[in-house]
Amino acid sequence: MSERKSGKVMAEELAQFVNGASRSEKEAFVNQMLREHRTLQQSTMALMMKLIEGWALTENYDGRNENTGLLSKKILLSLKEGYYLPLI
Repeated sequence: MSERKSGKVMAEELAQFVNGASRSEKEAFVNQMLREHRTLQQSTMALMMKLIEGWALTENYDGRNENTGLLSKKILLSLKEGYYLPLI
């Protein structure tokens, strides 16, 4: 069994993957996540929503990430009733 990586290391590895992966490698990532255990899918979604919340609340945008911030704000605004996905 491999040693658990810190959140910081995992974020750095994901950023490196996103930076260098081809379209087909990114599609393979998505397809694999869709096959993961349903509880892991829910936990992953909770993590992604926390990231979306962070982007929505950030005011420090420029042309490289402006659309990420704007879309994140739209996503949160569209959830009129909120959502419940605890980070476990």
